[in-house]
Amino acid sequence: MNPRHTFLLFGFLIILILPTIDQFTGFSKNWTVSEKRELASLPAYEFPQFERFVDQYDAYYQDNFGLRNLLFSGYSRFKYHALGVSPLPHKVVVGKDDWLFGGNDLNGVVRETMGLDTFTRAELEKVAIQVQQTRQRLQQQGASYYLMVVPNKHTIYPEHLPDYVHNETGVTKLDQVQRYLKERINLEIIDLRAIFEEAKEQFQIYYQTDSHWNYKGAFIGYLYLMQRLRMDDPALDMLQLRDLERVPVDRWGDLTQMINMDFVEPDTVLAITETCTELPRRLEVPSHFPLASNLWEIRYQCNPGGKKLLVYRDSFSAILLHYLKKSFGESVYVWSAVENEEITRAEQPDVVLQVMGERLLEFLAR
Repeated sequence: MNPRHTFLLFGFLIILILPTIDQFTGFSKNWTVSEKRELASLPAYEFPQFERFVDQYDAYYQDNFGLRNLLFSGYSRFKYHALGVSPLPHKVVVGKDDWLFGGNDLNGVVRETMGLDTFTRAELEKVAIQVQQTRQRLQQQGASYYLMVVPNKHTIYPEHLPDYVHNETGVTKLDQVQRYLKERINLEIIDLRAIFEEAKEQFQIYYQTDSHWNYKGAFIGYLYLMQRLRMDDPALDMLQLRDLERVPVDRWGDLTQMINMDFVEPDTVLAITETCTELPRRLEVPSHFPLASNLWEIRYQCNPGGKKLLVYRDSFSAILLHYLKKSFGESVYVWSAVENEEITRAEQPDVVLQVMGERLLEFLAR
């Protein structure tokens, strides 16, 4: 046999068996891969659910086949550094000036930004009815209700988006909800877009490699929120910038993790002096809750005799709650996009605040 052909044959065979060898040796585990998700685990066969087992095992194999970490790591770096595009565009969009944005896997955020996904009239009416019923029920319980929407990063920094992501209609779900709730039930949502447009001229208020606001953005949002709450209750305490300590740190953003890149973004934590007490959890964690159980409920006691706050929140409140808790006596934070009537009745709060990212507005119509 021609030596060249022999070399090619053995080379091809080695390539074929290397993944199997790695499957047992775990050599490529040295290449850590972080995709900001939990990889599929080895399923157990339950007779007679054979087709289900095959589907589960296929998902497991795709997440755990030999050399996967090494191959995915190389693929991600080639796509990003050599071609300048995202290795997983449905998860992460590569913008201008090395800015990263969430893709459509993040609640269809790109389609929403482009005005391709908007509410129907029936959906807006459903939102208005549900919000009005919630507000009236809470008023009967003696509690105030507020709805705050944190803008998408795409909304505040459109100049860093790729050219194909633009809104030709000029209408978004947030525009629709804001107008409809004002006209239909006279409720003004706490909309941070205007204050953020002004603030970004002086500060970077969202992370470049993460889908969330940074500490500056969260604190500006806190100040704006508290100004609104103090219009109804001037006795509420409000932190000032002088109360915070600046602590430089490095951050590995969630979007960076999704595409397994190792960018580290300098950050400044705006830390507070901790005087609050974290209280034991009281609420049962739902069986369907997809995150770590300790995230479902967080509660603090800060100012004895102060009012009680109940917040229904998402990931944007991870920073916000550290400031917000200082303005109330007891505060409870429940990871839920919608208000839960049973929890609210049990907690008997003075103030109920629903905080959600713009990309989660669809939950208001469910």
